[in-house]
Amino acid sequence: MRMKKMYFLILSMVLALAILPAISGRTAEDKTTESVWTSQPPKLDGAANEWEGAALAEWENGGVQYAFRNDAQNLYVLFLIKNTKLRSTIEEVGLTLYVDAEGNKKKDYGIHFQKKRITAEEFIALLEKDSVVSEDQKAQIRSKPFYNYYASEVVTKKTGLSPVPPGVRPAMFKYASQQKSLVYEFTVPLNRIQDNAAGIGAQPGATVTIGFEWGGPTEGQRKAIAKARGEQANIANETDLGRSTDITAGARNIDRLPPKHSFWSTVRLAKAGG
Repeated sequence: MRMKKMYFLILSMVLALAILPAISGRTAEDKTTESVWTSQPPKLDGAANEWEGAALAEWENGGVQYAFRNDAQNLYVLFLIKNTKLRSTIEEVGLTLYVDAEGNKKKDYGIHFQKKRITAEEFIALLEKDSVVSEDQKAQIRSKPFYNYYASEVVTKKTGLSPVPPGVRPAMFKYASQQKSLVYEFTVPLNRIQDNAAGIGAQPGATVTIGFEWGGPTEGQRKAIAKARGEQANIANETDLGRSTDITAGARNIDRLPPKHSFWSTVRLAKAGG
């Protein structure tokens, strides 16, 4: 009888330990963040003033806060990096928003956002894709040699996709420093007309997962890595034993490369009047 009681006691403890992670093991990334319905789209200016009073979610690692709003057409995202150590190379390599409309964490579809420095002629070429640019407008644009262009580009694993028709609304963003924080604002259409067009791919009331990814080595640093690895391979194959060379120097430099950061958030899109 005593052994039977001991058996049930042990079984109860095992079951309790199995259930405990399901109860207490949830992280900030597992929780659902509520998007708030807005009738007035926030101004896209890289300032958080219009988000005052919003309930900000925080990355479980700390130092990053974010919030969502939406209307019937767009999802609006506020993304704040409050810890300067977490900026990594975001201003050089940009940030990617991954979107999984099925609520998983697949990186099959994303939108890469990056500020680029373009020439006046490149700026004119971009404008001419959507409308006619007069000679007077071109002359005014050419009065400045360079412009900042806030570019967005859809990243998808699917190939052989048709070109996006002209006039389709792109995803947009702006960022700026504000009170020691780096403030990003994004506007992404809810509707996605095809797989390589910008869009969440869900309607108000749906639940999606949004992934944030930024940082890591720049293109120049990547090339330096490849060069360092090539030099290490050549040095390792050297037969001239009389020459002393530190073949680990390149590897140590690789270890010091800027880190890449990423996390996911489950987001429930708001409904009108909700």
